[in-house]
Amino acid sequence: MSPIPAGMEGIIDTDTFGSLTDIMAAQITALASAMGAEDEPGTASFGSRINILRIKSLDDPRQMEALLRYFIHGASKKTTDPNAHVLFEGEIKGLSFHVSGVNNYCALNNFRVAPEFAEIHARVTGVKLEPKNVFPPAIPVMAEFEVTAPDAGVFTHHAAIDADKYGPAHLKVMTFSEIGASDITATIQLVTFEGAPAEKEVVIPAGTPAMHRFDIGSTDDRYADVAGITITGGTAGESFCIEAPRERALPTI
Repeated sequence: MSPIPAGMEGIIDTDTFGSLTDIMAAQITALASAMGAEDEPGTASFGSRINILRIKSLDDPRQMEALLRYFIHGASKKTTDPNAHVLFEGEIKGLSFHVSGVNNYCALNNFRVAPEFAEIHARVTGVKLEPKNVFPPAIPVMAEFEVTAPDAGVFTHHAAIDADKYGPAHLKVMTFSEIGASDITATIQLVTFEGAPAEKEVVIPAGTPAMHRFDIGSTDDRYADVAGITITGGTAGESFCIEAPRERALPTI
């Protein structure tokens, strides 16, 4: 059980807080999946489309006029960007009141909520959680590097963490290809959440298989972007990327 900071006695600990917020995040994800899109059979949106088409096929325009606008209005609430957040209004407002505000609780306990929960919270309360209190969704490829010759290669940037919404992440190196007879020492230029430059070195040993991951620094090292990569060693044709894994998976419900 996580310790409770002084002054927060009687308030739930971070284990309970994390469980409650992660379950709500999993619930909204499940609801969005079930609502689906109008071209996805087996979803609520698909069912709405069937009903609307049936009403539009009616021979009597009076019947169509009497029903169509209500069914179209209902369909607008059954999309992949659902209005289901209103279902969580009581829980989120009660939880926020109990912990004296989610932003305050996260800051005092050094805790980060899931991005899905942050979205529900903003919709229900009108309060955007501070980015530092929200861990980012996974970014499979922030940047990649292809070795063109020993000590040389091409760096390609793909994506950065959206610092307006999320805090930084602990990044990893993932090999795209098997590494041959020569180690690769990658010097990675990084950007902190505050925008400051940083640098970390990762050694990828010879013989490393494809899809193998290496931590960039310790698990406490978190970054918002990758600015560049240089290497020593390596063999032409080898490649690897920098990824931002998800801090924690949503629970199964």
